[in-house]
This record gives sequence, C-alpha cells and structure tokens, in this order.
Amino acid sequence: MMDSGLVEFQNHSYNFHSTDKGRNGSKKKLTESLEDYKRILSDDLKILQNEFIEHTGYCPTTYTYPFGAISLASTEIIKDLGFLASLSCENKTNYIKAGDKDGLYLLNRFIRPS
Repeated sequence: MMDSGLVEFQNHSYNFHSTDKGRNGSKKKLTESLEDYKRILSDDLKILQNEFIEHTGYCPTTYTYPFGAISLASTEIIKDLGFLASLSCENKTNYIKAGDKDGLYLLNRFIRPS
C-alpha cells in the first residue's frame, strides 16, 4: 500500500487505544509525574516506530493522538523523538505560515465516522 504512493502510514501509538486502564489515549494521568509520563509515552511511541522500521524500512514522521487526548507536555516529547508534526482531533481548518515549524504540531483534522 505504501509503495503505491496513495497511502501514508503514521504513528498512532502502540498501546494507547483505550480508556479503560486509567489513561485517556496518550494523555498524561493526573497522578503521574512528568518524568514518568515522558518515559511511558516515549517508550510506547518507540515500539511502533521500531515496528515500522523493522517491517517496512519506513519511519513515520507524524504522531496522531488517539481520541485527540492531548497533554501539554506531549509536544516536546514527540519533537524530541524526531516527529515533524502531530494531528489533533479538532474539526477545523489549519492555517500554516511559511517557516513556522511549530505550526505543524497539533494540526486539526476532520474526523470521519467509524
């Protein structure tokens, strides 16, 4: 599918697709220290990044937040991991200014129904 040039794959987390384990997607828990959150989020995202690289030779450059659950600390974490952009779940248009690299984080997207 990737080789067709019609489909692009990006990181959507390895194991943050639930709300039943005390965490809403990849959002920081209220009782969690920032240091613990950084480690947990980094470890999870690295697992999927490595799976992509191992099985396809491709390394995703964008992170998409499960459920749109975003923590303020997450942007710096994903930047440190080398992601060039991230996608939220806000149903609105993006306005990006040339040269504004931070403008590529928390981009809005129009969600399609299941």
